[in-house]
Amino acid sequence: MEIIFLSFSLFIILTISLIPVALFRRSAKEVLLVGSSIIVFLFFYGKFFLGITSAYHDTFWGFESYFYIMRQWADSGFAPGWNPYMNGGEPIYLFSNGFLRTPLLFFVFLGHFFKGVSSHLLFNHAFILLFLNLCIGAFLLFMTLFEDFKIAFFCFLCLLLGGCFDINLGQPAGITVLYCLPYILFCVLTSLKHKNPYGIILALVYLGLSVNYYLPIYIFLVVFFLFAFLFCFNLEYARTVIYIAKRHYKILAVGIILAFLAASPAIFLKLELNSFISPIRGSLVRGFAINSEQTGPQSRVNASLPGYKILIERILIDRYGGIHHAFYFGVFALFLSLLALFKSREVLPKILFFTAVLTGLIGMGPPFLLSFLYNYVPGFNLIRHMFFFSPFVAFLFICISGYGIKLILVHEKKDRFGIILCVFICAAALFFITRDAISLFLVFMGILAVLFSFILSDRFINNVFLKSVVYLPIFVVLLLDLGYFNMMSRAYTYNAVNYPGIMVPSIDLPKPLAVKYPDRRRLLASGVWPVPIDLYPSFFKEASLLSPNGAGFVFFRNSRLDDMLKQIKDKKELQAFGIDGPLVYFTDKAKIFEPKERKEVMIGKIFDDIDKNKNPGNPYVFFKKDEIDFSESSGSQGTFYPANVRFTEMGNPNRIGLEIETSKAGYLVRLENFHKGWKSTLDGIAVKVYPANYAFQAIRVPAGKHKVIFEFKTIYPCLFWLFVLISVSAWILLNCYLLYLNATIKGTKKT
Repeated sequence: MEIIFLSFSLFIILTISLIPVALFRRSAKEVLLVGSSIIVFLFFYGKFFLGITSAYHDTFWGFESYFYIMRQWADSGFAPGWNPYMNGGEPIYLFSNGFLRTPLLFFVFLGHFFKGVSSHLLFNHAFILLFLNLCIGAFLLFMTLFEDFKIAFFCFLCLLLGGCFDINLGQPAGITVLYCLPYILFCVLTSLKHKNPYGIILALVYLGLSVNYYLPIYIFLVVFFLFAFLFCFNLEYARTVIYIAKRHYKILAVGIILAFLAASPAIFLKLELNSFISPIRGSLVRGFAINSEQTGPQSRVNASLPGYKILIERILIDRYGGIHHAFYFGVFALFLSLLALFKSREVLPKILFFTAVLTGLIGMGPPFLLSFLYNYVPGFNLIRHMFFFSPFVAFLFICISGYGIKLILVHEKKDRFGIILCVFICAAALFFITRDAISLFLVFMGILAVLFSFILSDRFINNVFLKSVVYLPIFVVLLLDLGYFNMMSRAYTYNAVNYPGIMVPSIDLPKPLAVKYPDRRRLLASGVWPVPIDLYPSFFKEASLLSPNGAGFVFFRNSRLDDMLKQIKDKKELQAFGIDGPLVYFTDKAKIFEPKERKEVMIGKIFDDIDKNKNPGNPYVFFKKDEIDFSESSGSQGTFYPANVRFTEMGNPNRIGLEIETSKAGYLVRLENFHKGWKSTLDGIAVKVYPANYAFQAIRVPAGKHKVIFEFKTIYPCLFWLFVLISVSAWILLNCYLLYLNATIKGTKKT
């Protein structure tokens, strides 16, 4: 089964990756070269492709582990709805936006046809496809920037065979924040060059999609910097935008609508967060930051090397494990980018450089700059990881390196001496800042390659048959550089040592379990290993309450539940959350708080009700007066679960069924976080679900025997499928746009 899957998956990965190249270039030779480079990439990461090794650190916990959960839910046929296993219950889409990465979804559903293939192997292939999609988008951008396949192919190899994938195996910053950037830039630049609105529409759609991949503030800031510099340095582009907006405003309006539809899951999640807080992250609580630093209790993680020295060094061993920084893309490519900055007369290298400098400065996290951004940039205080800006720096320098090659090949005679002088100045700069012997050797080889190509370009650049000879020295040095990196780099292996047991598929994780609605909850202390605190309950299908003394990896928590957790003083009070007691109970006794009652007082009374010394009878249910539409009921005594309540449906986390028999009217209380998405029926008739016991929920039940159904319903599953539809449509429309561009370019050349 695995052999069939590997063959089929390889075909799918190559097909999806190469179709855009084929449609844009219409050259079998060029498609073959790009395809061959992908095969070389798969050779270097063959163990990962075969499932022998795996991702680690945040890529494992933040991608692969979520992938396992996605597959469990998909195999069970459940919509992405309620997650009853964490923090008193919460929507599972708050747990991770990983559900919205389309290549991952594709391989989740592919698992239906390959039942015997492990989730681990499926994830590895999905992750490879994600990365290759990024690289292909970058290739399209490089072709637009340079209009020369060989230069674009050089930059493509820097991204494909450099350290980007290596870093992303441990920290998926490059994929989560970079993924849509090349497509956005490609679409906008081609639209401006050819004065058509279609590229801008596609760019808007990709910008909308990018909102769901990670915090959008990263890519929004970089895109803003790029286009602000672009329109300031090139007024012609600004005039073109105005021209397109005036002439095609109706079409652009469609693009804006599509962008909002593509971003709708993230917009929906943002609205959901009004009822949730983040105990450890720099998230917003109804518009206010969690603490004075606006970064949450955890320390901020910046780019780990001042000056981004990782752009040069292959091997980085530091306290972050060498993964929280920019990625290596070749000493030779950095050498060429410095040459372009010193001598190129084109505007775009300067724009890319200024954007890289500004982005890199933010990534290094200087307090004066961060303070300004926190206070004046909306959404910036959601950010905890500054190093997520660093992949943009490496990517922008790859773009600049192409202009270095272009400078060598196309120049005026009067500039020759200046270019040669700059070659030695740039080489001297690299000699000064690196002490790695291999890097020094590559810089020396780079000087020879540049000078050799420089001399040959005058004679052969216009010769169709001998033109390739001019590029040969450049590619030889690049392949030596990147080949050595992939063969000898210890970054991947070193990081694996820090994460024992993660590098092999025999990791200590449970096999997919049947999803079952839990009827008990237990206290879960932080620090459970090997599974982080936020994943443990979801894997083992246990309703758990995270310890108030160890926030661990809690990303979001119901704000009312958090209020209650902060007020716990005695372990007995945990019974108010269903710890060591039932999650569902019936009572005919209710107390109603006035709307102005302080929350500390309300929570204190709820805790006192649990204390048998203070309340020897059965428990009450507590309501706030402004959250109910009925009068207070004050029964003399109450009956208690499990005497007259039993579960009838527990096989779906989005739906539970109960039977209740009672001799008097009262309240059925669920110690599950209240959410407006929960609906209930009593004997098939809809009844209202009320907020109860400050954070939980209850319904009114008349005397007699009844069937009760609780079901979680939101529009998120519809938005989920809308996102998938738009993602697939964007890929199809991109290929149609490539055909259109190909025809336009050929038509222009003929004219």
